[in-house]
Amino acid sequence: MTAVRGMAHYRWRGGNPKPDPERRRANAYASSRRYPERRKAREQVKDAIRRGDFLPAKKRQCVDCGEAAKRYDHPRGYENVLDIEPVCYRCDGLRSRKRGEHRLKGRKRVTPTLKADWFLTGRTLGRVLGSTSRGGDNGEA
Repeated sequence: MTAVRGMAHYRWRGGNPKPDPERRRANAYASSRRYPERRKAREQVKDAIRRGDFLPAKKRQCVDCGEAAKRYDHPRGYENVLDIEPVCYRCDGLRSRKRGEHRLKGRKRVTPTLKADWFLTGRTLGRVLGSTSRGGDNGEA
């Protein structure tokens, strides 16, 4: 028996979505509002690179594995703004998971289908998730 793949598979959902720059811009704005200390620290690092205090991360090696670095990490927190180390993507992910930064800080995870429903219908996100502040209204029309 051959494997059913692609559009013929019963769980096919349309393949990988096209990149959406508007959604990426909205997510970046929300992240900068949620974590202002990160935004300020990254801006100061960018300014230090422009001044010539640091080389760009792509011109350095990862301090953990020795591969080409891709970004700078703040290993001791964002209050020490210029205390940074160059790391590759893999090591940056490992470090953030070790520190617990990947956890949702009190927020609910929203699946892409719920996000799409929220964007398409114009409902508030709380109604889509079923958690409303008003009693008795569960988002049904």
